[in-house]
Amino acid sequence: MGEPKIARIIFVVADVFKAPKRFATSDQRNREMVDPRHAAMWLSRELTDASLPKIGRKFGGRHH
Repeated sequence: MGEPKIARIIFVVADVFKAPKRFATSDQRNREMVDPRHAAMWLSRELTDASLPKIGRKFGGRHH
């Protein structure tokens, strides 16, 4: 099947957390956005070969 794409990870995490799809790129820091974003970023790092800068770009240009 191959490794999952970051976009698919974001979609699944949004569904599990019942979060809006924009959680990944949102600047909001409330728990409803931060928890799913953190989970999706961690899963992206663990389940893909994407570099941290690439993952950051997929999540709204985050770099640290």
